[in-house]
Amino acid sequence: MALKQNKNEEEVNRLRDDLWSVVSHKLRTPLSGAKWLVETMQNETPGILNEKQKAYMDDIHKTIDQAVALVFDLSHMVRFLGGMAPIKKEPVMIAEFFDNLLSEAKIVAAKYKVALQNGLQDGALKIETDSEILKIILRGMLDNAIEYSLLDKEVRLDAKKDADAIIFSVKDLGVGIPKNEQDQIFQRFFRASNAKKQKSNGTGLDLYVMKSLAEKIGGKIYFESEEGKGSVFYLSISAV
Repeated sequence: MALKQNKNEEEVNRLRDDLWSVVSHKLRTPLSGAKWLVETMQNETPGILNEKQKAYMDDIHKTIDQAVALVFDLSHMVRFLGGMAPIKKEPVMIAEFFDNLLSEAKIVAAKYKVALQNGLQDGALKIETDSEILKIILRGMLDNAIEYSLLDKEVRLDAKKDADAIIFSVKDLGVGIPKNEQDQIFQRFFRASNAKKQKSNGTGLDLYVMKSLAEKIGGKIYFESEEGKGSVFYLSISAV
């Protein structure tokens, strides 16, 4: 009886994962198309917009961005947290990994007028972990640091060996997190009050997903922050 129940649960989980794979793919395609159309309108290719129309286009663009981010976060939750994708352990050369990560983040940084800094000093530093999950976590940290930074400030990516762990860090000089809200920051759908003012279209899922993914690879995420002065988010992964 128990064996049959387990098989039924496995089948339900497989169907759920397959369904979400199809749904997420089908959602991304029209959202990307809608975003392209809005950006075409914003560039005034079809004709000049008045101020009210521009404001509407900006709101639509933000809403689409929020929907895209939500699909992205949910797809990670299903793939890795739901056991759909196996957790790998592979050698990662951190210097090369950082170069690729920062190169990809340059577009977002330029949009927000934020300078990116690579603080890595040990070019031989390496770790064995799931490189895709590591990229999702650190890219999420970088994107948050950039988007919640103040203009003309910098975001610094770093990694150091500490006893039996590698400590990755992303430091920004942005809005920071209010002290009385810091204990809620990893909760699903929670967003700090000042973060909502800085960026109105966040999902409140990214930090929850990053923390959960870190735990999947035997790591942990923690932070230091002061409102108005910025934050440092850390990812610690065992190097043993």
